[in-house]
Amino acid sequence: MSFFTPAYLNQNKKITVSTSSKGSSFQLLVREVDNFPDYSDRICQNWLKAHKTESPGDKTIQKYTKIVSLLQDIDELIEEIKTTIKSAQLQKLEISEIVGNIVSDCLDIDPKQVTPTANLVEDLGIDSLEWQELLITLEEKFAIIISDEIARALVTVQQLIDYIVSIVRKENISSPQLQPKLTSSVKVFYSLLI
Repeated sequence: MSFFTPAYLNQNKKITVSTSSKGSSFQLLVREVDNFPDYSDRICQNWLKAHKTESPGDKTIQKYTKIVSLLQDIDELIEEIKTTIKSAQLQKLEISEIVGNIVSDCLDIDPKQVTPTANLVEDLGIDSLEWQELLITLEEKFAIIISDEIARALVTVQQLIDYIVSIVRKENISSPQLQPKLTSSVKVFYSLLI
């Protein structure tokens, strides 16, 4: 049995993601996720270099096999993260479309007037009664509550969309088991490298 670098670690998997200016940490996550196959390859190569003087005994082969197995597990988690990122982007697009349609309907205006930068009062002419109707409709549609304090801070359509997206995402966190699995795998991984 000889040492090897698994073929899947040499594949260059890339996803394209566009984010807002607020998303610098999100962009960092995407970059790290995209680069993981390269990191995995380097981990295997460095481990092999560090152990090249050792004879490939059962214990050494077992350690390397565990490293490869953990990297495969992490690669699967990375794929889940990529899927979650894509899903979050689609969710934001869907919410944007729904909010735009609701604003258009509540104000009885052409949907083309409802742009992300449109000021709800100055550009779209919303009055207090329409504002209350809009908030109630949005709360019912997304099963959320928009406090009066938050509502006063929402000036543009984009701010409204961003707020709703953030609330919906907080309520729909779907993979709480991801963090414990990743943490546990990383701990085992580090113990093998030492």
